[in-house]
Amino acid sequence: MDNEALATQFFIATASADRALFHEICSPGFSGSQNGGPAMSADQLADFSQLVLDRVSNFHYENVVKSVTTAGFVEEHDVCCDFDDGAALRMRVCVVADVVDGRITSVREYADSRAARKLLEALA
Repeated sequence: MDNEALATQFFIATASADRALFHEICSPGFSGSQNGGPAMSADQLADFSQLVLDRVSNFHYENVVKSVTTAGFVEEHDVCCDFDDGAALRMRVCVVADVVDGRITSVREYADSRAARKLLEALA
């Protein structure tokens, strides 16, 4: 699978908490982090994705800008979702991924933590 297809599949996996897809596209030693936080394995990322999906509705990505590199991919997008109280989230995120031998080895996600406050409260 090329890096563009891996990027597409990765964001399908995160938006659906698809554990099997994470295992298919990520290396066994995969490491993911958000804003330099603790490393997550592919299973932990799947668990986190499921937690988000359990706490919000209408989760999706908009305004995708993707750049494929020889070493992986970079994607910017808006994370969008709705909360039970009627509030909505639209947060710009940048994800940098490294790919080795056709599998994602690491992902670093960066977002404005102030913009994520309502989501973080919902996850607490």
